Amino acid sequence: MADKLYRAHSLEKSGDNTSGSLTFWEDTPVSPFNVGDTFTPVSGGPALTVGKVSIKDNVIGETAGKPVRQWQITVEGSSSSSLPESETSITYELNGATVRTVAGEFIALRRSTTPITKKSITVYSNSAEAIATPGSSYQGGIVTSENISKETIKDNGTVISSYYRHTLEVEA
Repeated sequence: MADKLYRAHSLEKSGDNTSGSLTFWEDTPVSPFNVGDTFTPVSGGPALTVGKVSIKDNVIGETAGKPVRQWQITVEGSSSSSLPESETSITYELNGATVRTVAGEFIALRRSTTPITKKSITVYSNSAEAIATPGSSYQGGIVTSENISKETIKDNGTVISSYYRHTLEVEA
């Protein structure tokens, strides 16, 4: 029945970024795409990296008093992301040490007026391999740690997709 339904395509270009989506219907809630895969939303168009997969249940009719279901799968992606999506937060810390005097006063012992810059970078990929090893250079700093965790998306107990979350701590 799914081959009689239509596919919906979308492609948008803005500056150096190209984004798009592909929506199609299947008989089961399983997507052939995972976060990090590539897809081409428009025939002959650019390949995009999957950043999001959504699955919805649609009742498309009724047979013998029972609903007939199709699963609407929407895949969204972009060409601008390299490991598919990442998030960065930056903190600045005192370059030196702090102490308290016997009287309880707070004193900063600065090595320099330039603060230490720390970045926490979260990258999503479909691989459990480390993105950068501690001590190596990454996005303008030195990697101090990387935490990798597997995340799974489920719908009614059925695994829809899974990906790996890499959280890197970088110090500059």
